[in-house]
Amino acid sequence: MGSKKSKSVNQLQATISKMEVALNTIANAVVFLGENHQIEWYNSAFTNLIGATSSIIGNNFCELFPLKQAGKALTFDAYPDLKIINREYETTEYEFVKGDRKLNLKISGNFVEVSKHTSSAILVIEDVTPQNKSINQEQEQQEYLSLLKATLESTADGILVVNRSRNAPIYNQKFLQMWGMPEELLFPGKEDERLQFLAQQTKDPEEFVAKIWDLFLNRPEAIVLDLVEFKDGRIFERYSQPQWKDREIIGRVWSFRDITEQKKIEERLRFSQFALDQISDNVACCDQEGKIYYVNQASCRLVGFSREELLGLTVHDLDPNYPKEVWPEHWRELKEKGTLTFETLMRSKTGELIPIEVSAYYLEFDGKELDFSFSKNITERKQAEEALRRSELRFRRLFENSQVGIVLTRIEDGLILDANQKFLELTGYSSPDRVIKKKYTTDFYIHQSDRQTAVNQVLQNGQINNYEVQFRRCDGTTLWLLCSVRLNVEENCLEGVVTDITDRKQSEEALRRSELKYRHIFENSLVGIGRSRLSDGLFIDANQPCAEIIGYQSAQELIGKRRAGEFHVNPNDRTWMISQMEQNGELRNFEIQLYRQDGGISWGLFSARINAEESCLEFMIVDISDRKRLEEEVKQSQQFLNSIINNIPLGLFAKDVNNDFRYVLINKNSEKILGFSKEQGLGLNDYELIPQASADFFRQQDLTVVEQGTLLEVPEMEIATANQEKILSRILKFPLFDSQNRITHLLCISEDITDRKHREQALRLIVEGTAAKTGDEFFNTCVRYLASVLRVRYSLVTEFANETKTKVRTLAIWTENRLGENFEYNLQGTPCESILSGRTCYYPENLPKLFPKDGDLVTISAESYLGIPLTNSSGEILGHLAVMDVKPMTNDPGRELILRIFAARTGAELERKQAEEALESRAKRESLVSCISRQFIDQELNTALNFTLKAIAHFLGVERSCIFELSEDQKQISLIGEWCAQGIQPLANYLRLSNPNTLPWFSSNIFHGELIQVSSISDLPPEATAERAMLQTQSIKSLIVAPLIHSSKVIGFLGADVVKFTKNWSEDDISLLKLVGEITAIGIARHKAEEALRVAKEAAEAANTAKSTFLANMSHELRTPLNAILGFAQLMERDAALTARQKASLATINRSGEHLLTLINDVLEMSKIEAGRTVLHSIPFDLHRLLQTLQEMFQARAEAKQLSLEFDIATNLPQYVFTDEGKLRQVLINLLSNAVKFTETGKVSLRASANPINQELSERNKHDQITLYFEVQDTGRGIAPEEIDNLFQPFVQTTSGAQAREGTGLGLTISRQFTRLMGGDIYVKSILGVGSTFSFDIKIALAESSEVAPLSTNRRVLKIAPNQPNYRILVVDDRSENRDIIAQLLGSIGFEVRTANNGQEAIACWENWQPHLIWMDMRMPIMDGYEATRQIRNKANNSSIFTKIIALTASAFEEQRTTIITAGCDDLVSKPFREQVIFDKLTEHIGVRFIYAEESENQKAEETVVSGKDLKPSDLSVMPSEWLAELHQASLEVDAEKINQLITQIPPSHQLLIEGLTDLVRRFCFDEIYELTEN
Repeated sequence: MGSKKSKSVNQLQATISKMEVALNTIANAVVFLGENHQIEWYNSAFTNLIGATSSIIGNNFCELFPLKQAGKALTFDAYPDLKIINREYETTEYEFVKGDRKLNLKISGNFVEVSKHTSSAILVIEDVTPQNKSINQEQEQQEYLSLLKATLESTADGILVVNRSRNAPIYNQKFLQMWGMPEELLFPGKEDERLQFLAQQTKDPEEFVAKIWDLFLNRPEAIVLDLVEFKDGRIFERYSQPQWKDREIIGRVWSFRDITEQKKIEERLRFSQFALDQISDNVACCDQEGKIYYVNQASCRLVGFSREELLGLTVHDLDPNYPKEVWPEHWRELKEKGTLTFETLMRSKTGELIPIEVSAYYLEFDGKELDFSFSKNITERKQAEEALRRSELRFRRLFENSQVGIVLTRIEDGLILDANQKFLELTGYSSPDRVIKKKYTTDFYIHQSDRQTAVNQVLQNGQINNYEVQFRRCDGTTLWLLCSVRLNVEENCLEGVVTDITDRKQSEEALRRSELKYRHIFENSLVGIGRSRLSDGLFIDANQPCAEIIGYQSAQELIGKRRAGEFHVNPNDRTWMISQMEQNGELRNFEIQLYRQDGGISWGLFSARINAEESCLEFMIVDISDRKRLEEEVKQSQQFLNSIINNIPLGLFAKDVNNDFRYVLINKNSEKILGFSKEQGLGLNDYELIPQASADFFRQQDLTVVEQGTLLEVPEMEIATANQEKILSRILKFPLFDSQNRITHLLCISEDITDRKHREQALRLIVEGTAAKTGDEFFNTCVRYLASVLRVRYSLVTEFANETKTKVRTLAIWTENRLGENFEYNLQGTPCESILSGRTCYYPENLPKLFPKDGDLVTISAESYLGIPLTNSSGEILGHLAVMDVKPMTNDPGRELILRIFAARTGAELERKQAEEALESRAKRESLVSCISRQFIDQELNTALNFTLKAIAHFLGVERSCIFELSEDQKQISLIGEWCAQGIQPLANYLRLSNPNTLPWFSSNIFHGELIQVSSISDLPPEATAERAMLQTQSIKSLIVAPLIHSSKVIGFLGADVVKFTKNWSEDDISLLKLVGEITAIGIARHKAEEALRVAKEAAEAANTAKSTFLANMSHELRTPLNAILGFAQLMERDAALTARQKASLATINRSGEHLLTLINDVLEMSKIEAGRTVLHSIPFDLHRLLQTLQEMFQARAEAKQLSLEFDIATNLPQYVFTDEGKLRQVLINLLSNAVKFTETGKVSLRASANPINQELSERNKHDQITLYFEVQDTGRGIAPEEIDNLFQPFVQTTSGAQAREGTGLGLTISRQFTRLMGGDIYVKSILGVGSTFSFDIKIALAESSEVAPLSTNRRVLKIAPNQPNYRILVVDDRSENRDIIAQLLGSIGFEVRTANNGQEAIACWENWQPHLIWMDMRMPIMDGYEATRQIRNKANNSSIFTKIIALTASAFEEQRTTIITAGCDDLVSKPFREQVIFDKLTEHIGVRFIYAEESENQKAEETVVSGKDLKPSDLSVMPSEWLAELHQASLEVDAEKINQLITQIPPSHQLLIEGLTDLVRRFCFDEIYELTEN
């Protein structure tokens, strides 16, 4: 029920929202005013008009919007809204002045009756200030009307407007749907038929018609809201009001809303109301604020209010338990749980409080949150409960005050369900909470069987009376009870009454208990009990614990046999104890030492008294040996703790918070910090020990700790000791808590950090001193600071000096007060030997005795030593850092810590230094290799070899280097390069060409690709006899040779040697020589290959030059005669005297020439592609216009073959793009032409789209690359699979193409090359007999519309427009036919034209005649166009007229354009050309204006060329109304196909109408067609 109503409300709200959107978009200000000029609504234009920045709803319109007339302010009663409400207002102009703004405003308005007693005025305010009137006012009004119509269609109500002629000019589709009315009944002339159609659907047609006529004739100004009932059960709400224009009623507006469902809902609501009023329970509903929304009759009867009275109240007015401040919590709980049940009070009209029980439910209904509750009067139940409570209270008093125990227990287990106070007293409990439903009677029975026996009798007989039973109280005491029990069947329990008969039973048992007294005491006591004779201490009686205390197994060993005095460690104890007992009557808790039987000693706690009657001593003794032992242990622990406290290297003291912070603990180390001793400070506070200021400071700290209850840390505090020594201390103060979490003491810990701070300061100085240092500077600074801080004589840092790590070199050494000279030394026998194995070494004294072989220690008087290894990040030892002194060195962890810190820093620096050296060496090697590689790339071979030999020699430090090359058969070896140091004889003098077999050992290794290294001649193997002799001959001491290998074949070798010394070849030397050998081998092979390529390239370039020359000549020779053919044909077409047959013949010549030009262009284009001379000429252009042009181009071809041609352009295809328009056009023409050519039936379609599709292209950066996709699909013959592979081969045609006997077979080849040039490719899918699909993609950039050149015209030029200079044109060409074409063409329309045969004549004519423009052929004898242009440009400085020069060329190559422009030409036109190109270039370069054929025949143009903009609604009156309705609906649906079909129905005599509508469809102006057919 609620959801349907909510849906109706939502629909209404949606309609209102749309109306608000519409009103907010109009230019005029709109404002709704209620009573007292109060603003009820306004649109955004009104906000802008008054400059409001916040809501003005509720403001006074007159105060906010001061108006004037004739400069005088309006009074409030003269404002337009009052006049409108009084029906006496006409549209009036006012002045509005606010600040410096002064506007003229025209205010119109209308009256709206909101309800019976409420009226509103709607004001429409138009700015008519002269300077603010919009020139597009009419267009804005049209947009406003269009928007209102769209809003009319979007409303959920059916709308019909009927004018005074009973015509229906305005209606919406909802009206037609609601009444099921054919739209033609709304056309003029259908008035009576329409009214009868409406009436016949209602229950009472006559009343329906009568009411219509009554409003139409008798009450045209009435505003009516009523209901219309239909025969089918539907109910419409009908609203009607007059349509005013100024003060005249021009029609009536009808609004219909289907409220059938609403009425049904209201009926069901009335039934629900009736049902709720019949039930006896109270039903009520309230909102979140407690306001009552609904009550039924039962609720009214309950409180005595009428329903109207209750609906004006809140819950707070009726329920005293839920005032306003409590209600939100109730609402929160109800919303959270969903339902609540509770009792409360309701105040009646008479003030009586009525108890009720409420069940409340949380509901969401119609967008509101509600508390829906059912309640009932529980007055009678409350009265009964009260009576029951009083009765129960009487019995409870009897129960509680009874002098006998009463108890209720569960049968099965004896659980106590209830008990009175007397029973609790009998069991020893004071609180019933500890017994009832927690204790069982079995807990109290001494004999469990007693209960079971009694229960069995009760179950058998129903009750049992006066049986005695023994109970144990909670404190362990027992008592006798007399019990009577009966069975309560209803509650399944036992009801018992008990009486205490303990006294009686005790009297009966007195004697027996007396007899058993000692037995119970002795046997059950845990302490020793005994009696001894007073006179001599003989044991008269004793229990077992007494015997065990003094080490006996049994008391029988003592009784009558031993005397107490025998066991006293102190013999005087017995006499002293007896005297104390005689004096005080007893002795309590006397600690005594006793001998045990085994000779040990026990401690006892002794209590005794004298029994004078029996002349004995009665005593009790407890063994406290364990306690005494623990006390001793605690004492020892305390002594141990005191020892720790007094010896810990921290100050430790404590203060009593509850005793004015007096000292209760002071250890030895605190005395220095506090300034007083333990004996002086204990029991006193700071105020009694130190100056007032210091005491205040420390007391404030103590109070802070107590207040915050947390640790207080003072990281650093300077303290003056008793002897005025300054120390730095770190202090911690924290609270100590007792078991109740209360602070009792402050524990203070103080640490003397003076030495640590000094070390940190020294360390900081060292770090700062070395932080910015690197390399040698760092090492020097490090040893200097290290010696200074550690106060030693010597410090040094070293690194390994050889690969075996047996020798080190110093990087820096500090001796006394200066840096020493670095040196190397062997590690063996020195203190450093152990360090460099990875251990820290410390020798505090006697260093020379420990290392007698190290004489340097004696020399420098070294006595002590501390050293630590230096490691890199991988843990590898690099060297060591050490300090030495001339005196013994005490063990100081701080010293070693500082040394370790600097060892880490020094190790890192040493690692960096070594890595830097390695990188430097590597960089030099890489630079060397790079330079060598560059030489082989950039230089000729000999230069590269000479550079390589010199560079490698310098890098390796050798005296000679050389390169030998092997012959192809590897039988000859020749020296092809050598470098020698000064004074070294070249090998060329000894060996330039030889057989490698003369050095067999050497050759064998080299031919196997192995490197040879000889550090010394003695290292040669015995078989290398020839090699040894050769080396000795050349005085070579050391040698290294690397093979040159290319393509797995040895082609030579690279060698280096020394003659003046020997050299050990390192791994770096070997790897470098190998790498240089590889580069050299590649360089030699490359230079040989390049030489071969150079020869081949020269031959290819010669052939390519010949081909290019041929193509250029062919282009010129083919295009030149074709230029004459097409040129003269165009000239002849301009002759008005031509017959139709002559025109047809000329058209055939033109078509044939164009076809021949296409074939020539294809062949030449293919040649350019093969020569790699095709380039992109990207320009911004209109892609949509290009596609539209192609569609128009191929439409006629398709229609001629009765084919359907479809262009599917995606919405995301950008309109303005940047790429090569010509090449894209040619690809599309080729594909479309083939599709139409090879398709006999069906259709040809082109689809175009962009990627990415899901992104708005307009938002992209114009430089971003977009991919366009094109697809041409046909239903033609298709292509066989075996032919697809050859489809893109030049000059190759498929079977279908060959049958067509058209084309060159180059179209697809050129298309693929063009698409690839544009960043994409072309693809094909085809099924033989079904059709083919050719698709391609290209990359483009976005362009702006402003960048696109305007569309050129193809109109025929008749003559030069008047009022222009006499333009002089010079035509230069060596062929007369070419000159004549342009001369005749230009001369016929009014230009002064001269001609020249070559460049010399052109220069002479230019100098004498000064033409405005020269058409210059570029290939001419005597002097070509290039030279003529250059000379004209060189001489042009003194000319009064700057002559434009446009080149004419028959070349097919675009790259000639650059050459031509460089020569000085302003533009270029290719032959053959069209006359329009000539005219356009003249306009572009010298600004010529022409008169075209259409301009000279304006009247004829108006008859033949019609624009849709010229059509008027009256032009369509020739067509029937049905046709107009269909056209109107088709324009509304934007259905171009339907409109074209309707255009075909227009008679041929109305050609202007046909052409006008066709133009509107072609330009997609469906809104203009809609407006033409609107009325």
